[in-house]
Amino acid sequence: MSKPLASKIVCGMVLWGLGGVLFLEPPPLPANAQPAPTRQSQESLVAMQQQMQDLLIGEQLPADEIQAILAWAAQNQLNPYGDPLDTVYTGGSPLFDETTGETCSLYPYLLKNHPTRPWRTE
Repeated sequence: MSKPLASKIVCGMVLWGLGGVLFLEPPPLPANAQPAPTRQSQESLVAMQQQMQDLLIGEQLPADEIQAILAWAAQNQLNPYGDPLDTVYTGGSPLFDETTGETCSLYPYLLKNHPTRPWRTE
């Protein structure tokens, strides 16, 4: 028979115990709080911005359009394809269709998923 679940707050952390095993849980964040960005997450965002820029450079777009898309993606913390950061794609990229073997370029993908062109602020 296992021991009952017990908890204890130590230095702002909750210690949970069950049958001799302890689990450490940080205190919950307030509902409107966001975790502070880490150096790794900032570096990841920079790398994603660079990847998106590299994909857009081959699109024959005006420089101001590329800059607007990059600024919009950064402001909204989007991945290199203009989707939420936690989006996972079959095959690793939304630009490749595994059923047909065809690849599309980024700009048409962005227009398909964001027809209102939210990066344009005019």
